[in-house]
Amino acid sequence: MNPLTATVPWTDSPFFEQMLLEKQLSPRDEALVRAFHRDGYVVLDDVLTPEQCATIRDEVEPLYRPDEPEGPRSRYRVQDAYGECPSVRALAADSRMLDFLRLLYEREPFPFQTLNFKYGTQQPAHSDTQHFSSVPFGFMAGVWVALEDTTHENGPLLYYPGSHRIPDVDLLGIDPSRFIECQQQYLKHLDTQFERVEFTAKQGQALIWAARLWHGGAAITKEGATRHSQVTHYYFRDCIYFAPQNSAFSLGRFKLKDTFDISTGEQIPHRYNELDLEVADAAEDVTALRPAKA
Repeated sequence: MNPLTATVPWTDSPFFEQMLLEKQLSPRDEALVRAFHRDGYVVLDDVLTPEQCATIRDEVEPLYRPDEPEGPRSRYRVQDAYGECPSVRALAADSRMLDFLRLLYEREPFPFQTLNFKYGTQQPAHSDTQHFSSVPFGFMAGVWVALEDTTHENGPLLYYPGSHRIPDVDLLGIDPSRFIECQQQYLKHLDTQFERVEFTAKQGQALIWAARLWHGGAAITKEGATRHSQVTHYYFRDCIYFAPQNSAFSLGRFKLKDTFDISTGEQIPHRYNELDLEVADAAEDVTALRPAKA
């Protein structure tokens, strides 16, 4: 393992320019990598054909629950449809996406969650690392694919370029009931420091973002307008995978996530770089880890 990427993705490294020069990438790849380094996201064109988009929409449609306003499977969202829908799994495991994530992170990626949407989420801006994260930090990414054209009427994705450089939120020592209040404090300042961008994507386009990028869903201004899309979340191997809101990660205690590679069904072990780990102590579902004994 490259010691320069043992604690941070190379696209976040202070040595980014030197490392980029050494890679001698094609002009296209260099431009995309520079955009990801600068903005925390990058857009790829023509990831899916119209026919592939239609297949995903058709396979997922029976899984929506019109009578459920919220939840993992509701009127507008289906979590982990990959188990029932081959086309969802195929997109999550797309080799072109995995190759590009390898380039961006210099680690082996694997998809661990899918979310399919019928409508825009209208969700306030947030960082994914509020919900799931990794140690070393930063080794998580999201990919959003438009399954139909998005407009300013049907609730497009919104994001704040450059906001991936905001440090992770650690609520240790703060009452968990104040989480929303803490998030609102961040939102209060986002618009003063970063540009707010709405992504009016064309069908088949993909947006890849760093886990720390603050993003959400804009308002739906045309009642009933659909905005079909698929999100896949990716982790990278040789990390600890945990839920931040239930962890004291600054003290080395984690609410560990049982994490599976969608493409293979394999459970991925918690490791720290090349170090195997074992449970040192577990209490109230929070775990401390230590190097595994030989």
